[in-house]
Amino acid sequence: MSHGLIAAPEHLVQIAQQTFRAALTALSEPVRSVSVPSVTAPDGVMPAVWALVLSLFDDDIRVYWPDCPTHVRANVAFHTRAHMVDAPSDADWLVVSAESPETLSLLDAVSVGTHERPDLAASILFITGEEATDVVAEGPGILGTVEQRLPISHALASRLAQKSAIYPLGFDSYLVLEQAVIGLPRSTRFQVRVD
Repeated sequence: MSHGLIAAPEHLVQIAQQTFRAALTALSEPVRSVSVPSVTAPDGVMPAVWALVLSLFDDDIRVYWPDCPTHVRANVAFHTRAHMVDAPSDADWLVVSAESPETLSLLDAVSVGTHERPDLAASILFITGEEATDVVAEGPGILGTVEQRLPISHALASRLAQKSAIYPLGFDSYLVLEQAVIGLPRSTRFQVRVD
């Protein structure tokens, strides 16, 4: 395909359904790693990120993806018809690096919904890296409390923990690994372990 466009996965509908189910499971069973179907992704994009993009984005979605390469933008537009926006405050979905220093500052601009319409909040795909932080989490979908190591920095985990205090406002987060996703819905409360 031209302009860096890649072909849609074989059995796209089945893969999209499996990925959507994985995303729902990740939010309903927070802080647990859920496998995502393997797909061929554009250069520089994790397979699980691309599977989630194909499953969750459509032509009604506005996406903020800072520093998104041109070939990835072209593939998002071609395969999903989602609209790229220039400001995080305008986005329904954000795709950001969990390890970028700019990510912490842009979280204040992300839509958290309103008391009348909490469903207007954005959702975020955090592309994870090498960092990890131990947390203690509780909330719907978690029996009691659970200790878990999340693939994000201490600073980002602390920031997301602060955001959970404004529930039912807030945003749902997906921590995306190479072939899996971990859900952090806005209803999950957690504390960063300091010992």
